[in-house]
Amino acid sequence: MAVFKVAYSQCTGCGFCRESCGPDALRVTEGYIYGKLNTIKAFIKEADCIGCGLCAVICPFGAIYDEDNFPKDEFPTRFPEGYDENFLKIKEKFNITALKDIVDKAGLASGLQSLSHAAITKFIKLTGGVDISPVFEKALKYNVLHKLAFAGTIVNGYEVIVALSDGEITDDDMIDATKFIFLDALTYVPGPIGLLMTGLSVGVTFVTNSK
Repeated sequence: MAVFKVAYSQCTGCGFCRESCGPDALRVTEGYIYGKLNTIKAFIKEADCIGCGLCAVICPFGAIYDEDNFPKDEFPTRFPEGYDENFLKIKEKFNITALKDIVDKAGLASGLQSLSHAAITKFIKLTGGVDISPVFEKALKYNVLHKLAFAGTIVNGYEVIVALSDGEITDDDMIDATKFIFLDALTYVPGPIGLLMTGLSVGVTFVTNSK
């Protein structure tokens, strides 16, 4: 049976391939692959692929190849390990609106603004995370940001990194946070980045696969 792969740089994430996939082996989602920002890409879950090749035929950008003809100078997109409906539900829990509600109801605003360890720990627990292990807790200071705290936690088996800052948080900050905490991470999916309250930004990353 033929094995098909999606070429990283050629895929635009348009989603046409997913529409053509009978066994539902394709997903189109966002993620960080090979340490690079992967805004929207298609992934083929090889265990579900029947090798029909219809996706390769229908792709308007010619980004899907069978394994024998895959370009040597390309990287295949990798299906995030553990990416399933359960993961999507967990990711939804970390949308900005839901996080704001948690902060407001628990009265954590002032504690989080001062990056209090107790407030961050409570915040993590209220999102469903386990206790923050010292191994996964990092506090860093960047030149660009006055202060940025990273907290690593586990939610339903998924490793989640939460960053809090009194300055703006960027995609690059979240990439650095992931690499700093999980040095061997290959695949990590970005969650929301935004203003949690006046003077406090939040960023979330989900680590779905490591070496």
